[in-house]
Amino acid sequence: MNIYKQKNTSTNMTISTDLLKLETDSKVYKRGEEYYNENPINQLNYSLNRLILEISTDIKEYSCKISYNLETGKLENKKCTCYYFENNNKICKHIITLSLQSNHKLKETIKNLEILDSYEKSEKILNNIITLNSTTKKENQTKINQAQTVTQVTKTIKSLLEENPTLNNIYLKGEISNINLNKSGHIYFSIKDDYSLLNCVMFKASAQSLLFNPQIGDKVLLRGNITLYEPRGTYQLLVKEMKKKGQGDLFQQFLQLKNKLQLKGLFNENKKKKIPQYPQKIGIISSPTGAVIQDIINTIKRRFPKIILTLYPTQVQGEESEKQIIRALKYLDNKKQNFDTIIIARGGGSIEDLWCFNNEQLAREIYNTKTPIISAIGHETDFTICDFVADIRAPTPTAAAELSTPNLFDLNLNLNNNKRRIIKSLEYNLENKKLHLNNLESNIYTNLDSNLQTKKHQLQNLKDKLKLLSINSTLKRGFSITIDKNGKTIKNLKNLKKDDKITTILNTGKITSIIRTLK
Repeated sequence: MNIYKQKNTSTNMTISTDLLKLETDSKVYKRGEEYYNENPINQLNYSLNRLILEISTDIKEYSCKISYNLETGKLENKKCTCYYFENNNKICKHIITLSLQSNHKLKETIKNLEILDSYEKSEKILNNIITLNSTTKKENQTKINQAQTVTQVTKTIKSLLEENPTLNNIYLKGEISNINLNKSGHIYFSIKDDYSLLNCVMFKASAQSLLFNPQIGDKVLLRGNITLYEPRGTYQLLVKEMKKKGQGDLFQQFLQLKNKLQLKGLFNENKKKKIPQYPQKIGIISSPTGAVIQDIINTIKRRFPKIILTLYPTQVQGEESEKQIIRALKYLDNKKQNFDTIIIARGGGSIEDLWCFNNEQLAREIYNTKTPIISAIGHETDFTICDFVADIRAPTPTAAAELSTPNLFDLNLNLNNNKRRIIKSLEYNLENKKLHLNNLESNIYTNLDSNLQTKKHQLQNLKDKLKLLSINSTLKRGFSITIDKNGKTIKNLKNLKKDDKITTILNTGKITSIIRTLK
């Protein structure tokens, strides 16, 4: 389906309704138009993937979806779960309704959408996604009519809790209360501090790894995820690991080292090096196996394909791992290697698993490197000394890959936008220059014509003056001129003598005379 552009007309549509009419019979289109007029509000969901705008909604019990290509102006994909969609050339009244509603919402949110090019549309739509996905007061009434069940709300809350990264793989310390060692092997208990209490469950698979028998009053360190127990609608901590407070001494050591290095200035923000915007070579310190290195490589190659990546494989856990990481840092930081950025990465784990990254010697080595360093250790909730001393801390290895490289698609988008702005600016300047040249040309012609007329007038005045001063004009006024035999004008009698022959020139002729007497 095509897009058409038409200015200054009330029938102009972002998604051409004329072409929709051509794709189905008039009855189906009319039913869709009538259904839209009766039900103009559905909660549309907009998402933009580069230049593909996906719009979906549930109309009655049917799910509808269209994909609008901002570059070609076509609906590349239309889907609906109703019976008539498959039996009517893959279009139905619900697709018509969705298209008409999309037209209304796009035109309402983005002015002059039809005259924008594909990338400008993309920018506008991306900036307005929240607005496009928001509900109105009228839509709130629709939501009231579509009230959810308790189970639906509980499932939504469960999803929000369990998909929140800040509530996954968290560490909690406190005192055990109300413990129940179930025959099944599961452990049900609560953990409390001075002000709050949290229900916990540790299933048999995790409980089998315990090195002690937990009891009421034990000070413990827990690692786990926040989950929701649906039958009761209560949240709890699903415990993966439990250690006695004595094992929490590592955390105390971590805090002591953190305070020490902070006082020494190793965490100062003004000492942090800037991550290069357009790197050519990136060094990675990580384990050569596992998902971490693959995530980093895949993300970087997708965002910035031509970059050179070098993996320095090391242990990232256990004995000797600190020394291997330090050796890797020294190698990659060497000027001869010419790396723009170094990424230190590891997946999640317990405080013991990540302990090699809380080494003072490693922290000082990171601080002294000349190459900018990105730390991506563990999950978003995990923190190590390495994170604090590095030039930037990434919450995940994938985020480190994104922080270290630009997005080629965004670069191309910016380049195209800059290209359009430069072209428009040049065209504008060219038009101004043309106008200026035209004005200069007009002024030159006007000045030349004016000067020419002035010169002509001056020349005519000179001609008139010359004419008045000419001999013929003088003779016509009654004067005469007398010349001697040599043709010279006689101005003084001293130049004449008796018997000289002279000629007097009149307007109508000449008189020749001989001088007899001089007085």
